[in-house]
Amino acid sequence: EALDAICERAGLWSRREGDRVLLRPREETLLHARGVDVRHWLQALAAQAQADLVVGSGVGGPVELDLRDVSYDAAIVATVNALGLILVREPSGVLRVQAAGEPAPSGPTQVRQPTQVGDLSLRLEALVLGASGRLAVIGGSVYRLGESLRDSLGDPLESYRVEAIERDRVVILDSRDPTQERRHVLRF
Repeated sequence: EALDAICERAGLWSRREGDRVLLRPREETLLHARGVDVRHWLQALAAQAQADLVVGSGVGGPVELDLRDVSYDAAIVATVNALGLILVREPSGVLRVQAAGEPAPSGPTQVRQPTQVGDLSLRLEALVLGASGRLAVIGGSVYRLGESLRDSLGDPLESYRVEAIERDRVVILDSRDPTQERRHVLRF
C-alpha cells in the first residue's frame, strides 16, 4: 500500500513481477469496448501492458466496458472481474485467464534444462518465425537477430549476441575473449 501511495504521488503505475516491481509513467487512458471478443480485448490490453498472457479455451464472448485513467494491468483485472473469469499470475509473471470451472492445466509440466553459456544459464522458451522477422524468447525476454542478451535489470550484455534464430534452435555468439569467439546453441 505504501508503494501504491508513493507511485500515485509520483505519477507512476506499478506492477509486481515475482520479486521485481516495474514502474511506468502514468498516462491518461480512456478505454472503451463495445461488443469486442474478450480474447481480443485481453490480448490488446496485455500488449499495451507489456505483459505475457495466456487465455484459456473456455474464455470467449463479447465485452462492453468503459474505463478511465486506469493502468492496462488494472483494465485486465477489471475485465476479468466484470465477466466472472479467473486471473492467475504464474510464478514466471505470465498472466493466465480462464473461465470459472475451466480446469487449470494439469499433468507434469516439462521444463527444459538451461544451457550454460559462459556465466549465464539460459533457457530457450519460444521461437517466432514469421514474415515480419524472427524472435526468440530466452529466459523470459524477447530477442531479435543480432541483439545483445540482457541481464536481469535489462542492461545489455555486449559480449553475448543472438547470431542466428532457426527453426529449432538459437545460436548465441560469445565474444568475451575476442581472440576466440565461441558459439553456443540453445535447443528445444
